[in-house]
Amino acid sequence: MTTPQSRPRFHGPDSRVPSTSPGRSIRGRSAGRANDLDRRPRPARPLTQAGNDSTPADPDPPAGVVRLAVDATPLLGQRSGVGRYLEGVLGGLAGLPDAPEPVLTLFSLRGRVAAPPAGSRPAPRRVPARVLQPMWRRWHFPPVELLTGRIDVFHAGNFVLPPLRRAAGVVTVHDLAYLRFPETVDSQVLRYRDLVPDALRRAAAVVTVSAAVRDELCAQYRLDPSLVVVAPNGVDPSWLTATPVDTPARLRLGLPVRYLLFVGNVEPRKGLPTLARAHAAARRADPDVPPLVLVGPAGWGDAWQ
Repeated sequence: MTTPQSRPRFHGPDSRVPSTSPGRSIRGRSAGRANDLDRRPRPARPLTQAGNDSTPADPDPPAGVVRLAVDATPLLGQRSGVGRYLEGVLGGLAGLPDAPEPVLTLFSLRGRVAAPPAGSRPAPRRVPARVLQPMWRRWHFPPVELLTGRIDVFHAGNFVLPPLRRAAGVVTVHDLAYLRFPETVDSQVLRYRDLVPDALRRAAAVVTVSAAVRDELCAQYRLDPSLVVVAPNGVDPSWLTATPVDTPARLRLGLPVRYLLFVGNVEPRKGLPTLARAHAAARRADPDVPPLVLVGPAGWGDAWQ
């Protein structure tokens, strides 16, 4: 497993924070935000060997097996889309020859991972993100190895890559809604405007779930496309054996025989007002269009009707 030969960096008067407007660089300390990525090469951390440091020593894995830790916070509570994504990634890794035994790192003091993936183990320490993120922004400290112990790679599957001491970092960026449609996300997601640029600067590799997101990300942050890996979301094997709901269950749920189905959190960025208007227009044009059924937990700001 190898890393790219250079890593992205920002430049500008205050290089830690990007512009919230695409393609702009605003000078000045109070609004010092830059989109540019420094093209100067920077040595990448090796992905195959952890250095000696003061973090707790862990038993050496078999030769060729990477010490991997992941941000497992999305696995807490009810699974969101990112939680499903991480669950699938860990399940896929478990099926590989010489599979790593991931360290599940929780940036929360509450809850535990239900049914953790086979072969995984919890990180020895956990600290809430609300405590760590201001320190990561201001001082780029503490490194994640203080929570995980000695590792080779840390995968942040939810936009935010912590500071690293020796390990290589991989970050997944799912979309740029926090920049493109800020009115549709909550205050926690709006913090990505500051946290994502730091993540890109630290990362040895960046993952996007589509070529479209890769192109947006590279244009917004002037990121070298060779550093970005497009890994589309997969399909859980359980869908291959899915069957239609039987009649007793359908009647119990009050569902018609035919219906259109939306599945997801009920929140502004899902575009439900547009979907509802389009469905109503389709029904007016053709009364045979099936009714619309919404399935999913309440998100935030869900009084969209």
